[in-house]
Amino acid sequence: MATIIPNLSTSAIAGLGTGAIAALTTEDWAAFSTAQIAALTTTQVPHIATTGLRAIRTDVLAAMESADLAALTTAQVPSLTTAQLTALGTDDLNALTTTQFAALSSAQVAAITTAQADALATDDLAAITTTAIRGLGTAALGALDSTQLPQLTTAQVAALTTGQIASMTTDDLNALSATQFAAL
Repeated sequence: MATIIPNLSTSAIAGLGTGAIAALTTEDWAAFSTAQIAALTTTQVPHIATTGLRAIRTDVLAAMESADLAALTTAQVPSLTTAQLTALGTDDLNALTTTQFAALSSAQVAAITTAQADALATDDLAAITTTAIRGLGTAALGALDSTQLPQLTTAQVAALTTGQIASMTTDDLNALSATQFAAL
């Protein structure tokens, strides 16, 4: 079917049933265009196989509608590649739900850019697991502002690596609550 995917119109893509979406191969997903990925519906997205999701080119995935990204299941989110996550705009990354943020791996969190970190919603930041927060790069951690840092849970602060803590500025440390500071 990969040979016909490029010839399908956006309305044909939007009309595919969930069974057809689930049956698409990695080769099919690799053949999707940005217009075709944008034509997917929130009903279709949860039926993309995790291997198919990984096969979508980064530029194509970045064209996925925010509502469609929010429709990814927590089983699908860990299958996103770090390159795919990095390619998402800040609005698209913020379209992910707190449940989806909780499903991110440390490698995926490590892929968060400084621009993405700076724009993270505080509830999304607080949803990142203590294991995954250890993956946050020092530049991305440094991009968090004084409204974001206090939203880290005490467990997240306690999980920070020595390298992450050493990269924090005085302003960063002053933004932490007494309870958070004691957890360092």
